[in-house]
Amino acid sequence: MSETDPVQGDYLSDKARQILRFNARQAYTNLVPRTAGDSQVADLLHTVSASDLLDLPVRSPKTQPV
Repeated sequence: MSETDPVQGDYLSDKARQILRFNARQAYTNLVPRTAGDSQVADLLHTVSASDLLDLPVRSPKTQPV
């Protein structure tokens, strides 16, 4: 991550970056928020899945035989 783009990452999707950047200056100032977050972000979070957040395909881990 860089200071100019705190959500820069190799595998984050555009949707993930959009969520992380939303009101970033204010959103990450409190360790324990005392108020509800923004409703626009809540709406985005309710509609995303793991496959929406990464540019790589999401796979189940391979299980090892015992």
